[in-house]
Amino acid sequence: MARLMIPARDRIADACRRNHAILRCTIVTLAMERFRREKGRWPESIAELVAAGYLKAAPTDPFDGKPLRLKRLADGWLVYATGTDGIDHGGTLDRQKMYQPGNDIGFQLWDVPARRQPPPPPKPTEP
Repeated sequence: MARLMIPARDRIADACRRNHAILRCTIVTLAMERFRREKGRWPESIAELVAAGYLKAAPTDPFDGKPLRLKRLADGWLVYATGTDGIDHGGTLDRQKMYQPGNDIGFQLWDVPARRQPPPPPKPTEP
């Protein structure tokens, strides 16, 4: 019976880490949006959210133990953790393949003027 459970244990541990990454990114994302609504600007770091009282402490990435990452984009911010491979891919988020190696796990926040825009045209499919 124990031999049957060992492979499942690893899959359960991976799923647990993925869920922790999603929840921690969600917490930071909500704190950033609350900060923006009250202060009229985005915070520059997670440390600023902690100092302002929106977070008790900087959440850590469950895959590498470092703090979650923020990345400024032209139209908003990314809040992300490294993916299941434990490598920081610079915020490469693919919602269709979130749990595959080569992708990070997280969310994007848009600046107010960039919200409610029509979606980009679909990417051409390979023949």
